Amino acid sequence: MNDRLDAFFRISAAGSCVRTEVIAGLSTFAAMAYIICVQPALLSGVMGGQPTGMPFGALLTTTCIMSAFGSILMGVVANYPIGLAPGMGSNFFFVFNVLGGCAAATGMAIGTPEVWHAALGVVLLSGVLFLAVSFTNLRKSLLNSISPSMKNAIAAGLGLF
Repeated sequence: MNDRLDAFFRISAAGSCVRTEVIAGLSTFAAMAYIICVQPALLSGVMGGQPTGMPFGALLTTTCIMSAFGSILMGVVANYPIGLAPGMGSNFFFVFNVLGGCAAATGMAIGTPEVWHAALGVVLLSGVLFLAVSFTNLRKSLLNSISPSMKNAIAAGLGLF
């Protein structure tokens, strides 16, 4: 079994061993496990005390499935051992800005299904636009328009954040 894993993921070629990679995977899971409870609590409104209308159980299930899917896909397809899970900054932005904007645009209160449905629609649309930019030359043009010093400053700022 170890030989097949090593051959598939080229573990020894990277200077590691299966045991080390398993320990690293378990450590990564332990470090990321908070997201299993925190994301559903935030998105459902349980954490903030103002219900958003999104069901906690569905959010919990989706968080687990998509985090596992993304992490497995990253390992198997890209051979890059990085755990993927939702970013909490994006979640806070969604709850405090996108939901509020959709509530204002629809004239309905946060917590009604129409508001969070519209907010998730906005997220879907932004994802489609992101993919369109990523798979065209527009992405390269945008990246080339940023000066190298600005790219370094952005990386440093994100690292400090």
